[in-house]
Amino acid sequence: MTTSARPSVMRCLEDRWSDHERAPMLLVFLQGAYTTPEDFLSHGFVAQLRQRRIAADVILADVNPLFVSEHIIVERLHQDVIAPAIQNGYDSIWLMGVSLGAFCALAYAARHAYRLQGLCLLSPYPGTQDVLRPIRDAGGLKPWAQTPVQPTEDEEHAVWRWLADYDKKIQQPQLWMGTGDKDRFLAGQKMMAGQLPSSQVHYIPGDHGWAEWESLWQMFLNQGLLNASLEAAVQPGQGVIA
Repeated sequence: MTTSARPSVMRCLEDRWSDHERAPMLLVFLQGAYTTPEDFLSHGFVAQLRQRRIAADVILADVNPLFVSEHIIVERLHQDVIAPAIQNGYDSIWLMGVSLGAFCALAYAARHAYRLQGLCLLSPYPGTQDVLRPIRDAGGLKPWAQTPVQPTEDEEHAVWRWLADYDKKIQQPQLWMGTGDKDRFLAGQKMMAGQLPSSQVHYIPGDHGWAEWESLWQMFLNQGLLNASLEAAVQPGQGVIA
């Protein structure tokens, strides 16, 4: 049996807002397991963005499963996508992920939150029972987060420790989360939702798939957070920190 070699860099597809100039905002899409970046195109995600004339360039970054299993997804996302974007002068950077891609967005934010203006999380994968079970056994996220960091902790633990403190910090990227009310990861997603203002959490009828993600994406766009982020980014001191 042959196995695919891990690529050295993230495969990325680009869709530019204009042929003549860089947009002030960059929106990075991260797909879930068993899907491809091209699926965002076939399901109309970029088309919906363009119909609303939002001044954002788009990068569809391939969440290769080997990047995730080898615990280098944050490194690759930073080196291959975010760091070059900052060097190119984007005023606002948002990550948008579905399922595992949403969890990867959170993993990046746990280490580089100050580089982001927002995250759109559609049906986020909450992690394995290796971290979810200890959180439940501790009586919830806050008590668990008070326990000492263990040498064996990985990006899953980092995500939940960051979420535990999300409501305590003044300057944090915006988090918008949506999921289906019958999603197979709903229990863990509700633990995530407990750390966010209710206005930033949305439930729709459905499970865990593209039909739900298409509806949630339209809901997110209709809320106008990207336009508000663009307006804030042009104010002094509101852009991305290099």
